[in-house]
Amino acid sequence: MKRVLLNMAAGALGALVIWLIAEPIPWLTMDLPPGAPINYTAQLVLGALVGAGIGVGLGAAEGIYRGSSVQLTRNVAMGAATGLAGGTIGIYFGQAIFGPLYSFGHGLEHTSLAASFAVQLVARAVGWALMGLFMGAAQGLLTASSQKVRNGLIGGLAGGAIGGFLFQMLWEVVRVPAFSRAIGFTTVGAAIGLGIATADALLKQAWVRVMLGRNEGNEYILTKDLSVIGRDELADIGLFGDRSVGLQHAFIRRTPLGYVLQDAGNSTGTKVNGVPISERPLSDGDVIDIGSFRLEFHEKAGRVPVARPVDVSRPAPSPAAPPGVCPYCGSVPDPVTGACLCSVPAAGQLSASPPPAGVSPATAAVAAPIRSGIRLRCVAGPCAGQSFPIPGALARIGREPGQDIVVSDPTVSRHHAIIREEGGRLTITDEGSANGTFVNGTRVTSSALAPGDEVRLGTSVFRVEAS
Repeated sequence: MKRVLLNMAAGALGALVIWLIAEPIPWLTMDLPPGAPINYTAQLVLGALVGAGIGVGLGAAEGIYRGSSVQLTRNVAMGAATGLAGGTIGIYFGQAIFGPLYSFGHGLEHTSLAASFAVQLVARAVGWALMGLFMGAAQGLLTASSQKVRNGLIGGLAGGAIGGFLFQMLWEVVRVPAFSRAIGFTTVGAAIGLGIATADALLKQAWVRVMLGRNEGNEYILTKDLSVIGRDELADIGLFGDRSVGLQHAFIRRTPLGYVLQDAGNSTGTKVNGVPISERPLSDGDVIDIGSFRLEFHEKAGRVPVARPVDVSRPAPSPAAPPGVCPYCGSVPDPVTGACLCSVPAAGQLSASPPPAGVSPATAAVAAPIRSGIRLRCVAGPCAGQSFPIPGALARIGREPGQDIVVSDPTVSRHHAIIREEGGRLTITDEGSANGTFVNGTRVTSSALAPGDEVRLGTSVFRVEAS
């Protein structure tokens, strides 16, 4: 709400200042009768000035909100430039539609006042909406973020339309050109500021809120692939006033699997939920401690462009193989039992030798290898090059020590997945991991496995192999 109100006030004030400058200049504000030739040069100049005024106001609002004098200066300069361009382009296209449509509406006054008013209302709303569209997009360019440009387009379009609508309503009531322009300009400026801030709030996917420290209560929307946290005046999330915070203390990276917090190696360190980290995936509600600051990370469900979990009943692949040869492991099946190297023995066919002292028969049965030579070979990720034999009839995979297969990858959950024998075949089942389990590129909750399949857990990729 703080950002919304600040944007509204800044947009309105910027437009009002331009009105104070332009109104005394007759060449810019001369009122022409309907149907008279339009002074397009004056219109372009006026549109550019209004755009620049609103741009300066919104740029200043962003710098004030972030508490950075450097960003304030930079945003004001960039806001003026982008607003100037957006206002010029917007007024050009807006006037091209507004002029003919408004004249047509005025001509309807002799036949239907209601129709005339409706057409003129639409003309004003459409004209200002187009101006707001380009001005909003120009404000998005301040952050070099496609997401902010999108939000600016949507917010500026909506805000311009609302402002144009109110402008025309006021004109119908007041009918004093100078006063109508003053109210109209400030209304449009406030509406564009409101529209952009509202679009940011509604369309945000992930953000960080300051819970403790300077600028407490501020929210910083993550719109970039890499957001910098630190004491640097140009940091995306500025933590000012604490010398223990590094200039670039930490980074939040947007990855295909989610958002990851990475410490930049400062002596103060970075903690997530009270635990020191060097790099860690973030989840909604995580608390980040940096120096005397406490931040809270939030994200909307479905914010990351990854495939959604689905139950996949995937038939085992059937590669071509000569008659009498197993298509999976390439061995010749036993002529009596039909078993081959990749066959899974039935429970009664497991080794009948007595278990070691202190081990129960049930535990020994679970620990008995069920697939001769089947292993997971890591082909990408922190464990690349390592090979993990499937150790038994049930193998638990995760980051936590004590798992049957321990994967030292921060994007792998402590208890990530289970590989087990089901109906004579290996299957992998996700254990509700944060970043999911993928088989051959498809996210699964449970799926059959065969040699040659590719399994991805977090950022680690494995290939199922039979030796």
